[in-house]
Amino acid sequence: MRISTKITIAISAAGFLLFGTYGFFTLQAETADLRHSVEREVRLLARSLQVSLENALRDRQFADIQETVDKLERVESNVDILVYDPAGSLIAKSYGAHAATTQQRDALRAAQSARGRILRYLPEDNPEYLMIALPLAADNGALLGGLVVVRPLVDMLRDIEATQTSIALSVLLFVLIATGLGLLLGTAYLARPLQQLATAMGRVRQGDLESGIGPTGKDEVGAVSREFNEMVSQLREARRQAADEAESRRRMQRALEEASKLVTIGQLSAGLAHEIGSPLQILGGRARLLARHAHEPEEVCRHADILVTQTDRIARIVNQLMEFTRRRPPRRKRMDVLPAVRAVVDLLEVEARKRGVKLAIEAPPNLPPLVADADALQQIVLNLVSNALRATAKGGSVGIEVSESSIVSEVAGDPQPAIRLCVIDTGHGMSAEVQARLFEPFFTTHPDAGGTGLGLAVVKSLVTEHNGVIRVASEPERGSRITIDLPLQPETGPSEARS
Repeated sequence: MRISTKITIAISAAGFLLFGTYGFFTLQAETADLRHSVEREVRLLARSLQVSLENALRDRQFADIQETVDKLERVESNVDILVYDPAGSLIAKSYGAHAATTQQRDALRAAQSARGRILRYLPEDNPEYLMIALPLAADNGALLGGLVVVRPLVDMLRDIEATQTSIALSVLLFVLIATGLGLLLGTAYLARPLQQLATAMGRVRQGDLESGIGPTGKDEVGAVSREFNEMVSQLREARRQAADEAESRRRMQRALEEASKLVTIGQLSAGLAHEIGSPLQILGGRARLLARHAHEPEEVCRHADILVTQTDRIARIVNQLMEFTRRRPPRRKRMDVLPAVRAVVDLLEVEARKRGVKLAIEAPPNLPPLVADADALQQIVLNLVSNALRATAKGGSVGIEVSESSIVSEVAGDPQPAIRLCVIDTGHGMSAEVQARLFEPFFTTHPDAGGTGLGLAVVKSLVTEHNGVIRVASEPERGSRITIDLPLQPETGPSEARS
């Protein structure tokens, strides 16, 4: 129900109650006044008749009594007059008067006994007549008879009914006028502005901040509308500022990305210059020595072997760099994880025996299949196990654990089933500084052993392509543990690997 309708109903109800109460008390007062007027009229008439009839009865002039009654009837034709003797017998009556009733006789006897007038309305519950009974007595107090005057109340009842009709029409007219004005004014000053405000709010909720509310009044609703327009204006300005800030952030982000690319290129260039510069210097020096000892076959062979070794090292660095920077898209298919891991372990078993390191694999039966690139998975295992073997001294051990796990998907946001691959070694471990740079290209902790610093960078890249998670836990002199979780099913695109 609209507010204007509620207000109209409230005003109409209040007006109806107010006017109804006023009309009720007005009707009561009008009825009392009419009764008082009728009673006074009847008392005056009865008093006049009482004096005249007492004189006639005292002089025994019964004919004058009837004549007086007849003359009065011509003047007051609607009034019934009845005259009784002391015994209660009817002496005279007006022409149209009805026979004496029981109520009339009872009232007359009461008046004669009390020697005073008796005034009664007949019938009592819904009066239609007013009756007055008076005793007729001589000067010495002797009872001469009795007088009964009966006046119908038709004119009084008609006036009361007219008053009731007038009051009812007044109340009804007020209710109709109040209802019409309430609906009209409520619609003009309340319902329509509020509807415009609600429509404008709906447009704002849908994102339209260009349109507000038209001209408003100077009342409270107008103040609310003006505040709404001001709010929309501030929101529009805030949106513009937010758009400008977003554009500024995008420009800053692009600048940071460009700077990051330049930093990466610088790191790659520095690493490449360092990794390739040393073999090139060796190549240049050996080539000059080879030129000076060209006539010595043994020196030529020794320097030639060094040249081949350094050339192979440069080729290996370039190949790994090309593999890191220009990787092919993964060719995912449903595969069993354990056979692929066992193949890498079998490949590295010989190197483990040479180093005196125990190499073992643990996996539960019936692992679920993994949708992944088999070559990428084997390259991950190969790089992790190779690094673990180089970091583990003779008598140590390297273990590979394969199990089921779960991973929180960054696309769906829910835990997804995954395969966990852990490589655990008992080597020299890593410090916090080393762990922070572990996946940087060309960062290596064993350059003397021929490390290029690209193996773990490749591992991180492969894990990223498979939407996986990589974690490192290590302490100096207590070994390392690298854990990788790969989801069983691929997602729409790779997310950045979390390490």
